[in-house]
Amino acid sequence: MSELEDSVPLSRWGADDQLGAANLLDSVVPAEALALAGEGRIFDLSHPISDAAPRIDRVMSPYSMCMWSNPVASRHHLERELGAVNEMGFADERVEFDLHTGTHIDALGHVFIGDLTYNRRTVRDVITNWGLRELGIENLPPVVARAVLIDMPRHRGRPLEPGELITKRDLETALAEQALALRPGDLVFVRTGWGVYYADGTDAYTGGSPGIGIEAAEWLVSQDVVIVGADTMGLEVYPCEDPLVHYPVHQLLLAKAGVYILEQANLESVAAAEVHEFLCLCLAPRFVGGTASPVRLVALA
Repeated sequence: MSELEDSVPLSRWGADDQLGAANLLDSVVPAEALALAGEGRIFDLSHPISDAAPRIDRVMSPYSMCMWSNPVASRHHLERELGAVNEMGFADERVEFDLHTGTHIDALGHVFIGDLTYNRRTVRDVITNWGLRELGIENLPPVVARAVLIDMPRHRGRPLEPGELITKRDLETALAEQALALRPGDLVFVRTGWGVYYADGTDAYTGGSPGIGIEAAEWLVSQDVVIVGADTMGLEVYPCEDPLVHYPVHQLLLAKAGVYILEQANLESVAAAEVHEFLCLCLAPRFVGGTASPVRLVALA
């Protein structure tokens, strides 16, 4: 076993654990979290998914939707085969796309360090030709919890630049300015302002982007958060801090700590309303064996 592989710890929740930080979620939403719904204002934090969604070429498969059942053909079938007289026709589609398209959450089995992923599961344990045998996104329960928005452009007083590093000190200072502190079981969303480029679907979004570095990620893990999200393509700063070490934040959060990563959140409306603490609903369809799932992400405040 290599030094990198040896650094993947066993889960503190046991050798059979497939939930990771989701173990910190309450089975009943606490009253103080429900109170964050406040006036009941609804903020949709999800981007639309289509063939225009940003995609990293050669890494992500393309999005495709085609009509599987045409209303004319299905109407004729019902008339000819079943004698229908009410001109009923169905429109039904087939969709093929990468589960990391649009606003989505990564499963714990998405990232490896050598042959190991979360809870020292091996490639042989986890990977099949039909998806993940273990650590798939179907294990993530419905998430209804307190969420905190850390608004970095507001903190810095300017737009962030491609490749701009967000440090532990940045997160702590921004939280202090917002008069907020993190609690175990929280969801944390880091706004960079990059969400405005999502609709372009171009290198402006998929190329270099601001994001957290490894020290900030380690600090977030120490706060016992469940999800770390951002409005960028990949959460962490890119290009990476060390040009020879690629996506170390993904390795730390997913493979080592079992903390979920949420990417491509639409944080502009909640930031414009200056809402930095809210009740969040993050509901992921249970794609069995999926390395991720699109989510409908909603803030109530």
